[in-house]
Amino acid sequence: MKSEEVYKVEDIYKLHLGLMKYVDYSDKGFALVVYDYMNIIKDTIDKLKEITRPLDDFISGLKEISGRYVDREGRVSEESMTAYKMEIASYREINKAVIEREQEIRESFRRMLDEEIRLALPMISYDVVPEVFTAQDIEHFKIIIER
Repeated sequence: MKSEEVYKVEDIYKLHLGLMKYVDYSDKGFALVVYDYMNIIKDTIDKLKEITRPLDDFISGLKEISGRYVDREGRVSEESMTAYKMEIASYREINKAVIEREQEIRESFRRMLDEEIRLALPMISYDVVPEVFTAQDIEHFKIIIER
């Protein structure tokens, strides 16, 4: 097992974003790599998610309301517009505290990204990554890829 090193939480978050892209990848070797790293960084990612949960839940609720009124072309019918606006206004009023805390929540998230954490992240060979690996993937995985 590799010894622990210090990483910025932002780099762990970027790794998480990269891993999520490949969470359903069918190559069993790389799937195991993704699984192992998701377990290693789980606690850190859970803490980040906990910070943003109120906003995530609020946005999810807005999407749910919109899903009931917005058609495939992204429009709300004239007949439904009043009810749609009323439901959105009511939802926003119910969630007023979350809306008022939005900047605070975002700032807490940014502060955590700036923190450092000690983790043991084993390195992987570039030979292990999928053939379809992009420059953006390399950016996300750079803290674990041996060069």
